[in-house]
Amino acid sequence: MTTVPPLPEPGFQSPADRRDIARRFLLEARDELEHGSRLQAGEKAWGAVAQNLKVIGELRGWNHQNHQQVENIGRQIVAEFKDTELGEAISDVYHIGHRNFYENQWSSDTIGETIGTAEDALPVLEALQHVPPRTFTITSNNQLRRLMALTGNRELKIGDTSPVGFSLRHALEGENNATAAEQQMNIGFVGTGTMGNPMARRLIECGHTVTVFDVRREAAANLCEMGANWEDSPRLVAEASNVVFTSVPGPVEAEQVLTDPDNGILAGLSAGGGWIDTTTNSPSVIRRLAEMCAEAGVEMLDSPVSGRPPNMTMMVGGDQAVFEKYRPVLDCMGRDVFYVGPIASGCTAKLVTQYLGYCAFIAGIEGMLIGAKAGIDLDVLARIIPVSAGSSSVLDRATEALLDRSFGSNGALDIVAKDVHLACELAREVQAPASIGAIADDMFKRAQVQGWGREGFPMVARILEQLAGAELRLEVKD
Repeated sequence: MTTVPPLPEPGFQSPADRRDIARRFLLEARDELEHGSRLQAGEKAWGAVAQNLKVIGELRGWNHQNHQQVENIGRQIVAEFKDTELGEAISDVYHIGHRNFYENQWSSDTIGETIGTAEDALPVLEALQHVPPRTFTITSNNQLRRLMALTGNRELKIGDTSPVGFSLRHALEGENNATAAEQQMNIGFVGTGTMGNPMARRLIECGHTVTVFDVRREAAANLCEMGANWEDSPRLVAEASNVVFTSVPGPVEAEQVLTDPDNGILAGLSAGGGWIDTTTNSPSVIRRLAEMCAEAGVEMLDSPVSGRPPNMTMMVGGDQAVFEKYRPVLDCMGRDVFYVGPIASGCTAKLVTQYLGYCAFIAGIEGMLIGAKAGIDLDVLARIIPVSAGSSSVLDRATEALLDRSFGSNGALDIVAKDVHLACELAREVQAPASIGAIADDMFKRAQVQGWGREGFPMVARILEQLAGAELRLEVKD
């Protein structure tokens, strides 16, 4: 058996102690592999890297007390060095060494190569330990998210100055201050209405060069005032862009702006470019459009959204490598950015959430009508629901508009009706029950027949009020 140096005494471990532990782990990893223990060998290789990540975290004021915090430090270094051997090394050792402990899927040869990768990475990680923290001003949601994860300080906000900083790579190699995650891109945005406009605005604020188009030029006027470039067609937008985002009403419009032979995005986007559709779309349509993109050599993600920038939730489907490539751009707009799975997974997740939210909204209206007809004070009921089992985020946000009879919302009834219908179609395709969804679908369709499609989605309450013979109206009190 290989002779290894003893571990330091229990208690506080200095940076030198941790470096010694890392070297010991690498020797033990080789020994474990020789004796047939692939799992322990891989974990020891990751342990060697993790010890050095802990030193970097300690010296820079980053949390490093548990596995998740150490992994956050690793992710930060990968983000800065992702196009280098160091970034690839940390990623490989983590996935092959550490994750193998649970999945048991790698061969002895692969584990051996991983140990070698960890050995090569250690001198660079030790050099990083001599890079002092620098004062850093938070200018993007991506930076904010990463600093919160690294420091545990949830009170940070954009514009704050943090003493713990980033740019390990800049100090080590003397490169530009911006990390790979913060580099500017030429980005196109087609569809700058209610949802698309604030997303495009965030991209401009993050320093990207943005070119826009909308069927109504006035919908992009504020963006052009901020510095966006206007083009007269999706094709011209694509010709000026590395990647094009779309935010349009539905599947028909998404297909049209992509595939129009004369003015579509594919007609202008170069091979190697990207298309990211933020529309709440049909999974079957997305898969068909993805095939067309692949034939043209264009990368594609489906990334429907919920909420408004910079606090949006983004649900992303597509090749994971493509997701990682464009993740920094998505982080400019979203607070919670989820990689869901292969292409169309993002749309599937979004339709599920829409199904849940708006079916619960219909049920909530029915419940309030039950209360109204039973004589309950609706003002009191409206204050009970959000703090009870009846709470629903969609209903909670819409209650005031229901009771003051304005029925206003940023979400148009036509859009919600489309989403609920697509969710029900998906349920039929996968042979899942959707009986509650069928009722909600019917209610929204009835509201559309009344001509309320462009009104706020709470207008659907008037259909249920007609069925109940009652209104959700606050009593006028003396």
